[in-house]
Amino acid sequence: AEWPTGAAAAELFGIGDGFVFVNHGAFGGALRALSRHAEDWRARAETQPLRFFDRELFPCVVHSLREAARFLGCAPTELLPVQNATHGLNAVINSVHLEPGDRVLYFSTAYGSVKRMIQNRCSSAGAVPEMLSIPFPPPREDAFQAALSAALAAGRRPPALVVLDHVASNTSLRLPVAELVRLCRARGGTAPFVLVDGAHSMLAQDTSELLEADAVVFNLHKWLSLPKSAGLLYVRGAGGEGHVDAPRPLELRPAVLSHGHDAGLLSSFVWDGCRDHSPMLALPLALRLWERFGVLRARAHMREACAEGASHLADLWGTEPAVPEGLHSGCMALVALPEALQSGAREPGDVQDALFARGVEVPVKELDGRLYVRISAHVYNHIGDYRAVGHAVLGLLSEAPGRE
Repeated sequence: AEWPTGAAAAELFGIGDGFVFVNHGAFGGALRALSRHAEDWRARAETQPLRFFDRELFPCVVHSLREAARFLGCAPTELLPVQNATHGLNAVINSVHLEPGDRVLYFSTAYGSVKRMIQNRCSSAGAVPEMLSIPFPPPREDAFQAALSAALAAGRRPPALVVLDHVASNTSLRLPVAELVRLCRARGGTAPFVLVDGAHSMLAQDTSELLEADAVVFNLHKWLSLPKSAGLLYVRGAGGEGHVDAPRPLELRPAVLSHGHDAGLLSSFVWDGCRDHSPMLALPLALRLWERFGVLRARAHMREACAEGASHLADLWGTEPAVPEGLHSGCMALVALPEALQSGAREPGDVQDALFARGVEVPVKELDGRLYVRISAHVYNHIGDYRAVGHAVLGLLSEAPGRE
């Protein structure tokens, strides 16, 4: 039978507790079947721990990577298991060779922790971090291309590293990664190493355009809905050793060094300390389930629900969806809160807490001095969820100072 979408699909997920949940983009939400499958792997590991870790784990991880490579359309040797996107980003940013004075480019839309990684790495290497500011909402659909082109042309030396989002978490913008990679490669001389943060990419986005980057990190517990946490690191042209044939020298090593170090690239990422590998081992089942559901069908529902929800909220509040159509991620959207909530000294966290108290889980963002909700849409979300968000916000208006 065909899997349901909308309200009927909610029973497939563990999400519950009576909340209106339109924040899948934060930490995801696992499918019940995948949670059970991961628990089976944990029970198997504890039945005979030495046998599991010494004899069974490595080939099982290899199987997961082969299935992921089939799904993504890359070579299995180009994929490495990581605990989450943060681990993968740390591994690459700290492995790219940087010299004093080297330029590292990233956009203002980058995730907060990624900015910290870049700044820390530049500080230790004597490199120069350059943040390319993108106003919100972007004034034009090619704002990212224009900003990167200008930065590539500036400076006395080409950048050594460029870090891009696929989908920017804070703003829900989808960056034109393929075009940005081409810009990096089009200039003469040594091209920069291009790293893509694909934390929001698996299942929700077409990932084929990402594979021309030098490295991409993926979360598997967000839109793919595996239990927490698991991720993948794609490194273009990677083989069995840590040295990667890339525009810039890359002696790749994991964020944590342990017994697997110097035993080959895959071993160094698998044997990075004793930990729970069950989410990664549940990956083959996750891919089969979503292929059975229909990957394109899932994306289509996300896009339709997200667009309908954003339009409804904008009409109800008399505001506007904030993301240009050409930069829309399709799985998340920002909608400006009503003008009556824009004035005063309201903090986004206070508004979010007030909505939480009303049984609505939705993040509130402040961008360029304006407050927005960022709605998410997975296959279980439907217009009723966004109507509930809309009425909860109107309820806050009735409590605003000066209202009777």
